[in-house]
Amino acid sequence: MKKNGTTGALALLIALVLLSVIVVPGVSAERDSIQVSLGTAEKVALESTQEISARLNEFSDWSKASVTLSQQCYDLEGNLTAYMFEVYSDGRYSGFILISSTTDKVPVLEFSKGRNPYSILTDKTDLEKQVQTISSEKEFTVEDPRNIYLGGTFYYIEYPMTDSHGMKQPSALVDIVRSKVFPSGFSPMEVPLELYEQHNLIEHEYHELAQKEWAAIIAGEGSLTITDPLSGYSGYISGIPAYYWYRGCSPTAAGMVLGYWDSHGYPNFPVGTSLINELANAMGTGSTWPFDGSTWPWMIDDGIMTVCQNHGYSGFSAANDYWMEWTEIKNAVNSQKPFVISMLHGGIGSGYSQPYGDHSVTCAGYSEFSTPFVNVWDTWDIYSTHYIAYGNWWGSMATWVNP
Repeated sequence: MKKNGTTGALALLIALVLLSVIVVPGVSAERDSIQVSLGTAEKVALESTQEISARLNEFSDWSKASVTLSQQCYDLEGNLTAYMFEVYSDGRYSGFILISSTTDKVPVLEFSKGRNPYSILTDKTDLEKQVQTISSEKEFTVEDPRNIYLGGTFYYIEYPMTDSHGMKQPSALVDIVRSKVFPSGFSPMEVPLELYEQHNLIEHEYHELAQKEWAAIIAGEGSLTITDPLSGYSGYISGIPAYYWYRGCSPTAAGMVLGYWDSHGYPNFPVGTSLINELANAMGTGSTWPFDGSTWPWMIDDGIMTVCQNHGYSGFSAANDYWMEWTEIKNAVNSQKPFVISMLHGGIGSGYSQPYGDHSVTCAGYSEFSTPFVNVWDTWDIYSTHYIAYGNWWGSMATWVNP
């Protein structure tokens, strides 16, 4: 994977996996889902800001914060998907928190001290001008826009259109993250929509966790419990060296994993850029098309194995896992074994406005808050880890490393 993307490699790989599960008999994308009221979502948002402030030092100013509904977000069929709340501390904007509007997604989808993603469009008036151009060429009338949230990095503004007879026409869509405009009738997805709609087939555990969390919240009338961070609801691996992105995010993330083992009984590994260089060479990072720091995902485990063997550690094993489950994450962290997570269309990590997109990170921990979150060193920041909601990506792959 590259600094903020893998090109189509992981997309292609996961698409092929999804194609294999689409034809599995007896499996359906339909799920029992309850609509979450705005009142319940607001309670969850407010109490989650308090819980987050109690867990994360960088969010300590959220302890007495207030929340204000900023946007209601929908899917392409017009169904409500999420509530966007802006967070205010001492009357000043301090970030946002995104709450699911249905019980088949975990309560807290994203939280950040960065800008509300939908507010970024105000800086991109050229995109709205393109929409107006499209409507003028077709002699359509542009109706009031609607916020679209499809998870991960899929933030859009939909512009419904009608013709001269008042008949509804296909909408134009503005892709906020990628600064693109999709004319009427075009799919906004970088993969076929039918594959996107089927991606939930590989998220059974994620949805079970979500429905369990919402059942507890609804039974308690929206009340959350702030649990002791040491009570078994969180785990963390100390001693992982933090590296800035160098030559590619996959070798950098893998370098942090082997750098951890270098100081935990396996001292033959080089460190820093020397280690990352060796991993990048072994993974073939950027050595073939598209020559931009990308790594073919199936080469990540092979590259790690090669470097381990080069330094006399033939007993190490590394394996790619395209079906990463929450229980596996917890088991690895509780066993003090860091690993690489490669995300396709990863959402926003705590403290950012920019989504991870197609990116590899090093897993350093987990916390279940009112929602399961993964704690990562992300190659963008060497001073602190960041959180991303489990499942807030279109697809993911774990590369487990065991000495």
